[in-house]
Amino acid sequence: MYIIKQTLLFIILVLLGCYKVNSQVSSIRVGYSISIDTTYFKKNIRNTKHNEIKNTIENLNFWLEADKKVSLFEVESSLAKEDNKIYQIALAQVGGNFKYYKDKNAKIISGRALDEVITIIEDQEKFKNWHITKKSQKNILGYNCLKATTEIELLNKDGEYTMFPIEVWFAPELPFNTGPVGIDNLPGLVLKGFVNRNFIFNANSIQIEPADLNIKKPRTDIVLSKEEFSVKVIEVLEMIKKRGSDSN
Repeated sequence: MYIIKQTLLFIILVLLGCYKVNSQVSSIRVGYSISIDTTYFKKNIRNTKHNEIKNTIENLNFWLEADKKVSLFEVESSLAKEDNKIYQIALAQVGGNFKYYKDKNAKIISGRALDEVITIIEDQEKFKNWHITKKSQKNILGYNCLKATTEIELLNKDGEYTMFPIEVWFAPELPFNTGPVGIDNLPGLVLKGFVNRNFIFNANSIQIEPADLNIKKPRTDIVLSKEEFSVKVIEVLEMIKKRGSDSN
């Protein structure tokens, strides 16, 4: 009986502790970096250009700002590198050429693609059907994280729709339904994960704020649906294929 009482007391204290933390967390700012699957660049290890791209990716810094209503994920601004071709290629490889914004009414990505600055309206349910493995746990920056996996349909380099596996680690203690590169719809903030398994986003710093942040929605003149953007991408890929076949 004594042991049961002590166990119940421990559970109550843990729940009260989580409630206290959540009630004090109004907004958050998280820094991320990228680790690369070394096999991705293995075939090109002697190629100077690919080595430069790899090194640039590993030195990119990203920030996620979020409160209970709005979130924004973007690369740390570097005006000095905006005209650097290697830098732009590195950004495009990891999806860093876009800003990822979400509020209760919209989910968008905004940035340069296909030689235009555009906004793409994303599906609010893009990331869904998560399988949470409670037995798989990991401590990241002092927060206990659970593993979650799912699949999403994306265009591959050949312009065909393919199912891509997604794997993340999220912290239930941080009550924000968001993460890097737009990953969301989990009961906690994503601190580690990937959409492309070659590039894994890892949280490296967390700043908790007691008040909401002034997060502004990105705006562009060109706004496309996900389907309209996919049509444009497929047209460009087919054009590239045609040029390649004509040159042979």
